[in-house]
Amino acid sequence: MYIFKLINYFPYICNMKEKIEQFLASDETTLEIGYQIPSLIIGILDDMGFEGTDDVDSNGWDHDFWYGNITKDDIKLSFSGSWYYGKYILDKLYN
Repeated sequence: MYIFKLINYFPYICNMKEKIEQFLASDETTLEIGYQIPSLIIGILDDMGFEGTDDVDSNGWDHDFWYGNITKDDIKLSFSGSWYYGKYILDKLYN
């Protein structure tokens, strides 16, 4: 059953990876992702060669989370969100 669910989810994973790639190539600084599985987004970034995807903080009780130091070459990102409000954001960070 798990394999069946994963196979049905595969097109979404491909679409999300494409959306992230388009965001990285654009001049936009913020990508609103919506309510998704955080580990899925982190997994996509990890597969794309980003580092720092295992450095997560959260406040616990409200299920707010943030990854503040996701890097690849000269690209630096943060990924944050709230399970309560269901809004996830991927931001480009600049020095």
